[in-house]
Amino acid sequence: MNKAETTLQRFKLGVRDANPLDNPRRFWRGASQAAAVGMFLIFFITALYFARTILLPVTLALVIGTLLAPLTKTAGRFGVPAPVILP
Repeated sequence: MNKAETTLQRFKLGVRDANPLDNPRRFWRGASQAAAVGMFLIFFITALYFARTILLPVTLALVIGTLLAPLTKTAGRFGVPAPVILP
């Protein structure tokens, strides 16, 4: 064998018999489900991209509020007035 034949042998596909699918409906059902999931992900990411002007401040407020909740409760127990705690 020369080098060209070994290269072809190495990249040769392992298909031995070209039988058609037993049930093409099962194949297309899986393909359509994969396409539907892919389209949903594309639409969802696009919706998040356009909603970021609203979602980012709301998310940041929730995170900061969650982080500062123990501090405000502790300050309230020590008698610090609410307008000082929550400006």
